[in-house]
Amino acid sequence: MPGKKEYLPLLDENLDKAPNADKHGVYTIHWIASNNKGKSICRIARKDDEGTLYIGETHDQTLFERICDFRKAIDPNYKSENHSGGKSYNASEALKAMIKPEEMGVEMFAASDPEETETAMLAEYRNKFGELTPLNSQG
Repeated sequence: MPGKKEYLPLLDENLDKAPNADKHGVYTIHWIASNNKGKSICRIARKDDEGTLYIGETHDQTLFERICDFRKAIDPNYKSENHSGGKSYNASEALKAMIKPEEMGVEMFAASDPEETETAMLAEYRNKFGELTPLNSQG
């Protein structure tokens, strides 16, 4: 579909050099196809063509550091539970079977008030799709 966003692969070894990686802000995690564009996810109210799995924020770590917390939380070689979205992913055998870490992409946004921005993004998502993203447990 023309005009669909491309996301940075979650496991990209150069993610720390991506725009905004060294800032505080908000990030989104998506289910992506091999072309790094979002895969559609059916939601209650409509289809999410960007494949949004999680919306998160960080105000005391850089965006890259917080995304690394997610990566560690979903990596079976780590015992980390330092990320709620990662814990949600690990709690669902269906999601783990369907969506592999190498099929996840991220987008990072610098924000002066990350908590407020995240709250607004979660509300917007819920209003548009009728529910939160698959890995957000509250919002």
